[in-house]
Order: sequence, then structure tokens, then C-alpha cells
Amino acid sequence: MVQNCFRKEVHVFTGIPFAKPPIEQLRFRKPVPIDPWHGILNATKLPNSCYQERYEYFPGFEGEEMWNPNTNISEDCLYLNIWVPQRLRIRHHADRPPQERPKVPVLIWIYGGGYMSGTSTLDIYDADIIAATSDVIVASMQYRVGSFGFLYLNKYFSQGSEETPGNMGLWDQAEAIRWIKQNAVAFGGDPDLITLFGESAGGGSVSIHLLSPVTKGLQWNSYSGILGFSSTPTIEGVFLPKHPMDMLAEGEGYEDMEILLGSNHDEGKFSDVC
Repeated sequence: MVQNCFRKEVHVFTGIPFAKPPIEQLRFRKPVPIDPWHGILNATKLPNSCYQERYEYFPGFEGEEMWNPNTNISEDCLYLNIWVPQRLRIRHHADRPPQERPKVPVLIWIYGGGYMSGTSTLDIYDADIIAATSDVIVASMQYRVGSFGFLYLNKYFSQGSEETPGNMGLWDQAEAIRWIKQNAVAFGGDPDLITLFGESAGGGSVSIHLLSPVTKGLQWNSYSGILGFSSTPTIEGVFLPKHPMDMLAEGEGYEDMEILLGSNHDEGKFSDVC
């Protein structure tokens, strides 16, 4: 439990595994759901960051360094973090039937980084103030980036192969979202009131989940995101059956959904080194 500057306490759970480590035979494959653990899980340590290239264009410049991973880099990185308002008193309600426990909306954050970098553990993504002041649960996940997350070589393997199907990072996000929805009640969250939000590639991911048949069935309440990203996932025929613009033009993937878009007031200052 942490106490923020508003003197409101928040339960913080970090490093919760949502999929098996994508190593060895599972490398470059879709995530495999984690087996239930037995006993008590230590959820007090920030998880590993997924393998990625560091920003080193301006060494020592804090405006750049703040975006580099602040935890160990590892292939074993499929974990999520959850912030819960103290007022939900999770332990106090643990013995009550799920339908009788208090429930609040759940926000799921997806970080940006052009699908090449990023991590949910950055200080700037600490969600304790949001959880405390907005009376919501906030969750964030790690997902594979770069070649570990988006390499596409499936067409060079035999039909039905599970090797390098592309968009592994998006499949990671989908698995994390599915885990959060399935376990929301245990944390005091409402599984029917889930909102995805993100920036840069995270905002792009939100839009992709809105279109994809893979995540469409999970039934969120609404989406919000900030768009603007430099690279895009693969249109491999499964997660993205067609080009998003073609899907929209043909009416595929359309759903009556509330969407909130925004932009930064000082967009250019991200790369200002003066």
C-alpha cells in the first residue's frame, strides 16, 4: 500500500504474470496463458521490461533518459500492474460473493514507443494518483516490442505453423486484457466497465483492438487513446484480417463505441534538447 500527495492510500500490485515467459520454444510465438499459482504471489516488485533498444541520442539528457527502461531487460517480461483505491478494502470483502462486492470501473493503460520500445514501469506511468482521486482501478501491462513483438515470418513456414505469426505484442496485450477482465472482481473492478487508453503506439493499439476480431468479443465499455505512431503492426490476416482503412470502408469491425481522442499541448517539446 502507498500513500500519495493527496494522503489517500492505494493498494499497488506489481509484477503479476499473465502469460508464460515467452522464452525458448515460446519465443516469437503468441502468448500462452499462465497456469494458476498456488499460495501467495509476491506482487511488490516492478516487473522486467521487454527487450528493446535504448534511447541514446542525447546521453545524459533527462528528457530522453526518462523514457528508457528503469527495470531489468529480459525476455521474461509478460507481467502486469494494478492500482486499487484503498476504499474498496479488498481483504475486508474477500469472503463475500463476487456479486455482492463493491465494484468500480477499470482503466487499462497501454504504453507507447513506436512498437519498438516502452515499458509500463516508468515513473511517469505510476497510476496511484489516478486510482486515488478518480475512484477507479488502473492496470497496465508489459508487451513485447521490436522484433520480439512484431517479427513476421509465418509465410515462410508450413501452413499452420505457430512460428513468428507477427503482432505477438498485440497478442500479449489481448492476453493481459483478458486476464484483467477475468479477474477484475477479485480486485474490486467491474469487468463490464473496462476502458483502454494509451499514447503514441498505445493509442494506435487501442484502435487496433477496436477493429480486431480477436479482442472484439471481450466487450469493453469504451475506449480512449491518443494517436500518433511511427510504425505499424503486420496485417497478417488474423489479428488484423485486412488493412484497417479497408475494414472501415467495408463496414467490418465497426461497433457503436464511445471514443475519446486528444493531443498534447506542447507536442514538439518531447524532443527539445535546448
